[in-house]
Amino acid sequence: MCVPSRGQHTVTFGDDSGLGQDPATSVGFHTEGGTVFGIGPFTLLDCADCQSGTSLSPEEADCARKDMRTFLASTWRCPSCGKDWPIQEAIIQGLISSHPAASINVVGNILLHGKTTVATGIESVVELSQEVPLILSVNFTPWGKYARLGWVPTGEDKFIIISSTVTAMAGQDPGRYAELGERLDVDWMLSGRSNWSDLDVPVWQIVLIQAREQLDRKGYGLSILSSVVALEAFVDAIITNVFHDAGVEKKVSDIVLEHTFGISRKLDSLLPSIAGISLKKSGLRSRLEHVDKLRNKIAHGEVAESTEAEAREAFEVSVRSIFHLLVQSLNADATHSAKEQRLRSE
Repeated sequence: MCVPSRGQHTVTFGDDSGLGQDPATSVGFHTEGGTVFGIGPFTLLDCADCQSGTSLSPEEADCARKDMRTFLASTWRCPSCGKDWPIQEAIIQGLISSHPAASINVVGNILLHGKTTVATGIESVVELSQEVPLILSVNFTPWGKYARLGWVPTGEDKFIIISSTVTAMAGQDPGRYAELGERLDVDWMLSGRSNWSDLDVPVWQIVLIQAREQLDRKGYGLSILSSVVALEAFVDAIITNVFHDAGVEKKVSDIVLEHTFGISRKLDSLLPSIAGISLKKSGLRSRLEHVDKLRNKIAHGEVAESTEAEAREAFEVSVRSIFHLLVQSLNADATHSAKEQRLRSE
């Protein structure tokens, strides 16, 4: 059975920049393969109660990929507070979490870390072990003394650390702060992502990540549009696969999808009739209808600005709808396979 290890690869979404603490450990990887676990977002499990997260190791993600139905039906125990969650809810929470640190894990699929030494007030170049097309963030942990640290990108295989001194406030020990030119040992952790064209994953997954990226950048209208498009692309993929399994040529399924306009018709009519799955018992249908109406207003220029709350609702509804349909689809496939086996044995 594919289940995540409990208490391993823990990432606590809190302030871990304190002097003298061990640098946070986090498993990041750049995985190839066109499956739901193809990149970072679907390997981060998050607890809605204490906001602690666990990243699956590459081996665990590979195991889950081989038996996704069993994996999504399993339970995950938060290593921090001990609460048990359905694994799919933990993945959903990892995707929709509003914590900035969680956001970096959702959008990024490349995580690198290392150690370097800087002279306070002097730029320092860090060479990377691989190219990173887009650096999302770099976090620093100085050892020994404090200094103000920042970064700027310079090409795809390096970045520059910029540093400055910090003036001690009243009552603080000036000896805790590095002086100009003083050398500091620094641990760094970088999060980045590949070019979209280089990711061997389904289109709906890329669009879903783009929706999250726009949400984090406060592009709320674009995020709402992308959230609905991601769900519709996922529904289209299910319908296309059902047609393919039935021996229907792709050009025929493309014509059917082209003439079934709108996400509502696909969800309410086409998907239930050909795949036997729907959102009827999910409690999401009315929420999705509201999101889709908002999406249409944005697309037709009726709404100039959207709010963060609206964008977060659209993203969450899209994510939950995708997982609800995914689980139904996997269960339907398993039932169909069992029936075929029985027929063959008879």
